[in-house]
Amino acid sequence: MRAANPTRAVALGAAALSALAALTGCGPTGTESERVEGVVVSSNPHLATDPTVPTTVDIAYATIDGQPLYLDACRPADFDPLTDTARAAIVVVHGGSWARGSKNDIAWRAVCQWLAKAGYPTFAVDYRLAPEHPFPAAIDDVSAAVRWLRDPEQVTRFGIDPARIGAFGGSAGGNLVSLLGTRGSGGSTPDRGSPRSPSCRARSTSRGSRPPTTSSPCS
Repeated sequence: MRAANPTRAVALGAAALSALAALTGCGPTGTESERVEGVVVSSNPHLATDPTVPTTVDIAYATIDGQPLYLDACRPADFDPLTDTARAAIVVVHGGSWARGSKNDIAWRAVCQWLAKAGYPTFAVDYRLAPEHPFPAAIDDVSAAVRWLRDPEQVTRFGIDPARIGAFGGSAGGNLVSLLGTRGSGGSTPDRGSPRSPSCRARSTSRGSRPPTTSSPCS
């Protein structure tokens, strides 16, 4: 191993001290210095809940292994489901790497209310999370939410068109709504007179992540 050059080491140290002195000389001193307050500014100041949008939280859409699964219903303020023409509905699926996140996050509550304010009955769903509940638990839950919405009782309750249910998700939620668009076979609703349960397939999906590479049939 070659021995360090003491002359070079002294020169480098002197250069570093000179640079440090120059930097500190540029900063404010004495009465020129200011106190910096730690104020946190939201990256999106428009991200907030909207009190003008009627929102019903924690509606159970399924119970799996004793665990209830909930969704929130965000409804257009000018819409009467009992008298107005049925409208297309949107299912909102939160992100979080399949392992965290919730429909209760302010970002996803804001999305639910934003879409409702645009005129769509919108439903933000929670689903079972990994690693405690591995694949396909999450997509099974989202599929169950769509089937629940297509039940005649919910169609009447919320005034939705069962043939026009779309899905919107971001990150992991984007992956799940993409899978949702590939599930099942045939149309988005059962044939007239068919005894089978309502389809879990969404009519259209919008995602914020890359397309999925796998899918599984509707149960």
